[in-house]
Amino acid sequence: MIRNLMIVAFCWSLLAGAQTAYPLTIRHDAGETTIAKKPERVVALGEELLELLIPLGVKPVGYGSSRIQAARLGEVVSGLTYYSPSQLGPAIYVGNSMQPSLEPAN
Repeated sequence: MIRNLMIVAFCWSLLAGAQTAYPLTIRHDAGETTIAKKPERVVALGEELLELLIPLGVKPVGYGSSRIQAARLGEVVSGLTYYSPSQLGPAIYVGNSMQPSLEPAN
């Protein structure tokens, strides 16, 4: 829940435009989180987060989900019925959203 709130707050900050100053501190119900610099790579851990990122034009480099059965770690995610490859970009499957692989992709 807290992770989702932080992601929503971060996505909301992206709507403010390119003039966002970093470090960026986001206050939320669990306290505050500081993002030191503008993120260069984003991993979406679940379908709900994709629904927030894609309309903002953010194409994640990684995607984690417990709903994908046939995907293999490190492979490009394909076959999602709710997002086209052009919307998702070349996101790499990082595993179950509750226990994603933290190994960097080659």
